[in-house]
Amino acid sequence: MDKLPPELIRDIFREATVVPGCLEIRLGSNAEDEDQLTSRVERSYWTKHSLSLVSKLFHELADEYLYEYIHIRRHKHIRALVRALRSLSFDRQPRGRWCRRLVLAFALWDVPWNWGGITLWGLLPSCPRLLDLHCYLNHDYAPYRNEFEQWRFPVSPALAQILVALHGSRIRSLRLGWHMAITPELLERMLSHMPALRVFAIGYLQTRSPFPPPAQPLPEVSEEEMAYTEADEAEFDPVEELKEYREAAKTAEWPTESSAVFLPRLKRLDCSNFTPDIAHWHLPQLQEVTAGFDSRYLDRSDLVRLVLDIALQPHAATITHFTHASRPRIDIWSFVAEILPNIVHFGCVIRAIWAQADLLAPLPKLQTITIIRAPNYTVDVLNFLFGVKRFVEAGLLPSLQIIRFAGDREGTPSLVQSKEIFRKLGIRLVLMEGEAEGPYQEWWDRERYRGGQGRSLGVRRER
Repeated sequence: MDKLPPELIRDIFREATVVPGCLEIRLGSNAEDEDQLTSRVERSYWTKHSLSLVSKLFHELADEYLYEYIHIRRHKHIRALVRALRSLSFDRQPRGRWCRRLVLAFALWDVPWNWGGITLWGLLPSCPRLLDLHCYLNHDYAPYRNEFEQWRFPVSPALAQILVALHGSRIRSLRLGWHMAITPELLERMLSHMPALRVFAIGYLQTRSPFPPPAQPLPEVSEEEMAYTEADEAEFDPVEELKEYREAAKTAEWPTESSAVFLPRLKRLDCSNFTPDIAHWHLPQLQEVTAGFDSRYLDRSDLVRLVLDIALQPHAATITHFTHASRPRIDIWSFVAEILPNIVHFGCVIRAIWAQADLLAPLPKLQTITIIRAPNYTVDVLNFLFGVKRFVEAGLLPSLQIIRFAGDREGTPSLVQSKEIFRKLGIRLVLMEGEAEGPYQEWWDRERYRGGQGRSLGVRRER
């Protein structure tokens, strides 16, 4: 096998381990799509590892593919990973140069936010050709999730400055997860130095006046607090991480004075605490927006609608995909009809919309709707579908082809039954992978055989 030309071996690696969509901009994807992509990436690791054991030449050439996508879930593995990224491959070059996509997905309690966090524990300087950076700080234990609701890890000016200095001119996708927070001023300064950015997501944006200040402002962190946390001391060395930060800071300077936010290639924007300041950003290619709001807006539907109107009207001509991702409830039909005339796809959390709202103007380009379900909202889902059925029959949605479902699987039998109703209208109802199989499909077959109607869209029921 070592007699094969290196070009052929690289072609074998690429064909056997390529993950479609991993380094591409995918519009209209949701959390389930991202989970499936992550699973495909992680399965590709096993193939790459197996190929690297075929022969010595395969092993030498494997670095380019083994380090291309890096997903790390525990902080305690970072130091070993950094050492591997800085080690030299057979051509005497650091292996970290091959990394294109870096994903950190930590449990909340696993994150010692000390000096190391400013360089992401040495990962930022170790991946000099990074294109995609996703940093998620998640708490996966649902019964305790509310206890961690207010925990925010601040994106410091030092972290933003190092990120810009090392990767600002090149990075294409930047996602900072829900428990990471940044001020609008720092965010705008950072984005103004990222001209290649195509996808940006921020978990928590501190809003400016005239909107209410955060209920619990971000804590001020002193140098002493950053140099020590209560995390397992065996998993990191504060002295080493402080040294790492100081080394990176030597070359980390803002390239120029900050200017207005101009992102000529940005196609997708996801902001979980939406702000009207986006109206002032120059985003000539913006196509997809996901908007969320924190708990301070729960009883302010009018304010949410005002923020969305102000922020998106200047960009409405290019936006084709929109998702309303959190409460409070708004009239989604009224919003997209009035503000987003070119909408092709919209998504919504079912508990964040008025399920019985009317559509008063046609949406001639709308092709796909994604409904994100939640427990105890089955009736709202059915009422929403009832409205869609009316709008289609009235000719208001002439291009609608697909209604997708994501989130909780409650009410699946009713949706399986509804598939036939929409099929007659030329519309596909797409459930989550494997959802319409097994017991649900058996249930529907049995009901259809017995002539049962179950809960149909022909009857509008109230809770």
